[in-house]
Amino acid sequence: TVASGPSMVRWAQRNGSTVRTAEELAAAARTGDPAAFQAFARAGRALGAAIAGVASVCDARLAVIGGGVAQAE
Repeated sequence: TVASGPSMVRWAQRNGSTVRTAEELAAAARTGDPAAFQAFARAGRALGAAIAGVASVCDARLAVIGGGVAQAE
């Protein structure tokens, strides 16, 4: 999965970030770490595409996103 916290952390690490947890990833993105920010952007695009695909096939009107990353500010 692309949008899980651990997956986002691994991607950010492979792209130059030193974060170890999703909480650290969110904090780093807020302070301008380019790899951390891009990890969120990448996950958001993937999640948006997945939701759009399911919504168009299933005529869904609501998508609920949960988990720790969903609560990152």
